[in-house]
Amino acid sequence: MALTSSSQGASATPATDLYGTLNALMTTWTFVETATLAQAGTTADVKVWRNSTTKVYVLIEVDDANARLRFRCSEGYDSGTHTIIHPCPGNQSNTAITPNANDSVPGSEDADNLTIFQAVSTTSKVGWVTIGTSAGGFSYVMGANDNEIVLTTSTSPKNWVHLGRIPAADNFSPATTIVFLGGNAGITGECVSWTMTSTLGSGNYRVSREPNQGAVSLTGAFCYFSETIAGFTCGTNAGFGGQPATAHKWLTSMAAYQVYLHNASTTALVTSIRSHLAKLPSMAITGHDTVAIMNAASAVGDTLTIDGTTYYTLSADHIVASNTGLEKQCRLMTAKSSAF
Repeated sequence: MALTSSSQGASATPATDLYGTLNALMTTWTFVETATLAQAGTTADVKVWRNSTTKVYVLIEVDDANARLRFRCSEGYDSGTHTIIHPCPGNQSNTAITPNANDSVPGSEDADNLTIFQAVSTTSKVGWVTIGTSAGGFSYVMGANDNEIVLTTSTSPKNWVHLGRIPAADNFSPATTIVFLGGNAGITGECVSWTMTSTLGSGNYRVSREPNQGAVSLTGAFCYFSETIAGFTCGTNAGFGGQPATAHKWLTSMAAYQVYLHNASTTALVTSIRSHLAKLPSMAITGHDTVAIMNAASAVGDTLTIDGTTYYTLSADHIVASNTGLEKQCRLMTAKSSAF
């Protein structure tokens, strides 16, 4: 299989139409139920699906009135009560949270009957990623395998969602099950439900477990960002990836770097012990030392062929300082077509 890149024409039901297209690619997933907006506490009905191993549940809110799909991800779901079990939260990364003893989000066990909708807050138990649609039509890239789903559209603001389960081979922690939910996150126009600013928090991914932590308070629990094996964050030394008007010594051709999940805490000690939670083999961050070349490859549907492998551009990933001119050059999130 491969990623699908196409366009959707004008429609009075753009969210429903896009959901139907994505649904056709979820060939190994099983439909669980439709949770009504009253049951879910949301603005539209929520379609609940699980993968073939029942390790991943995706909850897709199909909202034509607001021209959007909203994605949530969890390890479990109770169809009797229409509630979420062990979700990816929407907490803020500068806020301390004490995980359960089993490393999960507090108050997220089956008996807690966690409603699908959780209001945006510093300690929100259920996060979501919003993907915009447009009645006037748009382009998109999407794909699904048995562990993951990825989707981006050309509507404003720039957006993408990536959710699923980290396979054991790519999970560097002792946890047996971790699901994740990620999206485009910048200082403006982010499509994630959690706050993204340089002072209030960061991290464009949220995960369902905080491994090796237990019931101990931790600032930045469950909060991670997509990064390479070594960071490309631009700082006073221009970072490893260069920055506009600063030539990089070697990075003169397009390069793709394997994505890992690293901690999103601002505390130095926490930063050093929470890197490399997991590898995301289907994702890569691309870089080049020429901003114009990066900008030219940033539209939804653009492809990059690097070392014989085709990647589709999703958008920028987690810029929190500035979006101007792709300040952090190695910041195009791309999806490996062959992974889906």
